Amino acid sequence: MPAWRLGLAEPGLPAPRVVMFLKEPDAPPRIDRSALSDTFGVTRRESEIVCHLAEGMNVDGIAGDLGLRAGTMPQNLKSACEKTQVHSQAALVTLALSFDR
Repeated sequence: MPAWRLGLAEPGLPAPRVVMFLKEPDAPPRIDRSALSDTFGVTRRESEIVCHLAEGMNVDGIAGDLGLRAGTMPQNLKSACEKTQVHSQAALVTLALSFDR
């Protein structure tokens, strides 16, 4: 989004051209799972899977961590994608990271 759309202009000062968002580079994302669930209606399990994806885990690692069979992961991911109206794991991760606290 262009910086001018944020409405940050102050009288007598030039309009801002850049907005910077700083974050600790090594800090893992802290995704608000309840906000994710409330907004999109994903289940607790689906939100756990999405959050693990956003933390950089792969599907097999998530299944092992959550005690799931690897065969159930595609269905959980498909359901989460449908509820959030995204079409890829990358888009799901991007969406989840927007709920970072």
